[in-house]
Amino acid sequence: MGNEGTATLGTLGIDGTPPTLLATLEGPQSPGDGLTWVTSATLVNITIEDATSGPAGIEYAFADTGPWTDYDPAESALFDGLAEGPLTLHYRGSDEAGNVADAQSMRVGLDDSGPQVELEVAPSIVGGSADQLVASPDSLVSFTADDGEGVGTEGIHYTIK
Repeated sequence: MGNEGTATLGTLGIDGTPPTLLATLEGPQSPGDGLTWVTSATLVNITIEDATSGPAGIEYAFADTGPWTDYDPAESALFDGLAEGPLTLHYRGSDEAGNVADAQSMRVGLDDSGPQVELEVAPSIVGGSADQLVASPDSLVSFTADDGEGVGTEGIHYTIK
């Protein structure tokens, strides 16, 4: 018969570019020993941008092989419940066209424990109870602090009553 027809598809976009991601920390953090030290209360904000098909999702893991977990910005306290010490956070994202960005990483140290502080008074004697020392005006008072594998000790503050 020779009938012909046409169809209009609209605009066809081709997206071969993966999305871009950026991770930032919000809350307690301190640089030291080549790491950014954080606490379990530090929040991780991961943003994703894709100008063509649009962002689809973000995943994160604490091992470069996974398991990968869906990132939810409302639950960004990712360090909560983890063991203290150095950690590597890996994150990646995908767009609606199925392009997956290469995994990126952020190296941090988790430190939720305060330093152990010791007091030495010399010369001194034990007072009326085990937690009471009696010192002379010539006694030397010294403090030491050890933060173990943590970020370190910034200072020692004390009050004499």
